[in-house]
Amino acid sequence: MPAAFVTGGTGFVGWHVAKALAEEGWTVRALARGGPDRRSGLEDLPLEIRNQVARIEIAGERAAWKLPRVPFAREHVQAIFFERGEIGRDALLMAMSHVAHDCVLGDHVILSGFVGVHQFCRIGAHAFIGMGAFVNGDVPPYVLVAQEGYGRPRGINAEGLKRRGFDGERIAAIKRAYRALYLSGAKLDEARTQLAELARDSDDVRTLLEFIERGERPLLR
Repeated sequence: MPAAFVTGGTGFVGWHVAKALAEEGWTVRALARGGPDRRSGLEDLPLEIRNQVARIEIAGERAAWKLPRVPFAREHVQAIFFERGEIGRDALLMAMSHVAHDCVLGDHVILSGFVGVHQFCRIGAHAFIGMGAFVNGDVPPYVLVAQEGYGRPRGINAEGLKRRGFDGERIAAIKRAYRALYLSGAKLDEARTQLAELARDSDDVRTLLEFIERGERPLLR
């Protein structure tokens, strides 16, 4: 029996495609966004609706693509998942960006056009990767990366944080953490000690430090 995976099952086109395929006897899995009102008509069809986690077959291996909320992806975006890949809430992957296999992207991550991300990398929440950057290491939360061969940190994503309700005090604490990590000239172990001090007064810095401590790939510096 033929099978299909419809990523936009609650959209106008996706809804009709899923319905037509199911009625023709296909095995259909539809990725749904929104509440029950968006799924009206799909739930009565012989198909599987996935919202939180979509499981698909890629290259013969079971892939788990964890989607708390469907990310926004533009034209010709490619993301590959085999074992542990994940994309967080409200991520934006712009045209021609490529995420190699089993990367983890946090909430509100933005990949500009023509961005490339090396396999197994993590990109922390609220990070912004500028156009054409190639990312070959972990990007901490809040950091802005710009192109210079491989992408390198160029500050924090302050404008994005403001849009998401971060106040001046929180942003200032993140800036202090960024300076300790990237501008102080300290080695990574020394910078982590400084971050631990700053994290006593900032949950956001604590999030940054915990991200670094969980890393398996080199930190982008």
